[in-house]
Parts: sequence; structure tokens; C-alpha cells
Amino acid sequence: MSSNAKNGFDRRLMTVTQQCAEEVELHGLVRSVGEALADVPNLCTAGVAVFDDERQAVQRYTVRLTPASAASPQDTKGLISEEEFPLGETEISALLDGSSVAVVDLKREHRTSLGDRLRAGGVRHYVSASILLRGKLLGALFVASTHHQKIPDSVVAGVKDLAKVVTPILCNCLNQLRFARGDRRRDVLIELSNVVNSSLELDTVLTHAGRVLGSLDGHRMSAICLLNEGNRTYRSHQIHGAAGTARV
Repeated sequence: MSSNAKNGFDRRLMTVTQQCAEEVELHGLVRSVGEALADVPNLCTAGVAVFDDERQAVQRYTVRLTPASAASPQDTKGLISEEEFPLGETEISALLDGSSVAVVDLKREHRTSLGDRLRAGGVRHYVSASILLRGKLLGALFVASTHHQKIPDSVVAGVKDLAKVVTPILCNCLNQLRFARGDRRRDVLIELSNVVNSSLELDTVLTHAGRVLGSLDGHRMSAICLLNEGNRTYRSHQIHGAAGTARV
């Protein structure tokens, strides 16, 4: 890395450290990363990917990079997009194998749902640097480019350094998110108990239970099973999607 490039990334590292010292919101962290990288030539987006080991999924938080000199009133500066992909459809699987960084040329990469999504947005190259805490992969810091030339080695090195800086901050954000989800799940259990005991009408209970369970983050499907003791069978009432639609 040249002296000028290194000094530039050193300033960006300091910017992110100062802005995020007490950050506990993932969106705030991603915005700060975007602001620090906004003037790096040829980069179009940046963000943080969070690895969910339990679900074997990757949640990507992405912000568009808009240099201050090129900003316009129509820009949606700081707007974060969220997308989820199966682990095997992302570069995180390579980082789990021990690589500290994945440098991807989408013209040569095999087809994946993430790659197709990035190509649709005009991305040609992207770099993803692992975010590790005590040997455990929390996720990755990534940048993308629409330029036909590969992302320079100086930028790759800078992204790796930036990933190290944001590691404890991301850990704080994830802990805060887990606490919030834990509180929400506790509230849902209480609300669900009230719903079940509020009516003797099965359809009413299922409708309200679907609404309550469907409000959980990441809800895909749940079921209420009613046992028929006479013939040792049960009837399953499934609740699908975030809207909580019940099906028998």
C-alpha cells in the first residue's frame, strides 16, 4: 500500500472508531462505515454481513456510497438495505474455512443468489473481510465496485484493517439485538398465553395466535397441534410467514 493510500485509510479507521465508540445499533455502524468509505474511488456500496450460525444464514446490511461532492437532494444517503441469504450462497462459507478475505470477480464467480443479486445492481467486483472475535466468525465487512478493473490491493488491505476496528463494535450491536429479541420473545409468550385463554372459539384463537407469532422477527412457520386421544392422531394448524396466516 502506498504511503498516501495508507494515510487515507488510517484517517478512515480513526473516523469509524470515533463515530462508533458507543454505537449499539447495527444501522448506525453501517452508516459510519459508509461515511468513512464514501470517497474511495470506484466503490459503490459497503456494509456488514452478519453470520447466523444457528440458522446457517447471512444477513447483509448495505449502504450506498455517495461522496459529499456528488451528493444531490434526491440521494437516499444513509438508507440501509437488508437482505438474507443461505450461508452456502455467500462468500461467508469461504471465510469460515479460514480465509481472512474474499476477493470476488463476479464475471468468474459461479452462480449464486447473492452473486445474481449483485450483478443485477451492476456490481463487477467485491471484497469481503472476516470479522472475528476470539476465533469465532461474527460476519464480514464488505465493499463493492461497478468498475471493470479489480478493487486495488490498497483498498483490500484497508478493508481488512477496517474489519478489525469494527469487530468489538459489531459485537456490542449484536448483543443489543439479542437482548431486544429476547425481550420481544418474552412479550410474545405472554401475549400468546393471553390469546389462548381469551376465547373458546378455535378459529378466533388461531387467528390471534397467527398475528402474535407472525410478529416475531424472522418468523417463517409455526404450528399449533391438537391431539385426538381417541385415535392417537393430531391435527396441525400451521402459521406461515410474517403475516401469521393460519392453515389447517
